[in-house]
Amino acid sequence: MKPTLDQGRKLLELVSQSGRSAKWVQEQLFGSGAFTDLLAVDDLEGVHRESHRCFLGLPPLTPPLLEPFGTVTVPAIAERFVASEKFVVDTSKRARVKIGWLGSDFKCWFLGKTEEPVQEAILRCARLTRDAFDRDIREEIGTEFEETSLAQVYALMERQPNGEAGKLLTNGRANTFCVRDIPGVLRAVRVSWLAGHDGWRVDACLVLSPNWWSDGDCVFFRNS
Repeated sequence: MKPTLDQGRKLLELVSQSGRSAKWVQEQLFGSGAFTDLLAVDDLEGVHRESHRCFLGLPPLTPPLLEPFGTVTVPAIAERFVASEKFVVDTSKRARVKIGWLGSDFKCWFLGKTEEPVQEAILRCARLTRDAFDRDIREEIGTEFEETSLAQVYALMERQPNGEAGKLLTNGRANTFCVRDIPGVLRAVRVSWLAGHDGWRVDACLVLSPNWWSDGDCVFFRNS
């Protein structure tokens, strides 16, 4: 099918809206061969637009799902980690970590778990820039980096036992980790500080279910 006059007008309209000069159109758009290359592509719908914009040095049309805000080093944990000895509801002054609530799924899937010692790990921290499903977050992270350990989750809670400022959010937003339960099923462990509970709130859910996480929540995953 030959180009129509309406299509030609649309092209001129787009050039006009871009603010480009006639000289730029002649020398850059036509002279560089870029426009000719586009016309040579039979299936432009198959071209990944975001990748093409990245190659051209243009900003993405959609901002990244995750906004990194640093890393945190969790030292090696030399002893076996017994979940039932650490994740105990206790908001008294003598509590090593103030925990105000444990969800039923977390108790079912994790309280009977014992983990072997783990090496030092560097975890990356990132905030969600918009609401998203589990699958979108995991794709952004890369499934090879998503898994952490329950001992590492608790180690970070130990650094903020009373809801102090730190890498874990303490504004009511969730801090999410991917951890394997007793049979080895990957779960999303979510930790949040809620003033009404006077301690940490800990729960868990399947990572394969269509869970919807909120803008501003935090995700922790391995650096390598």
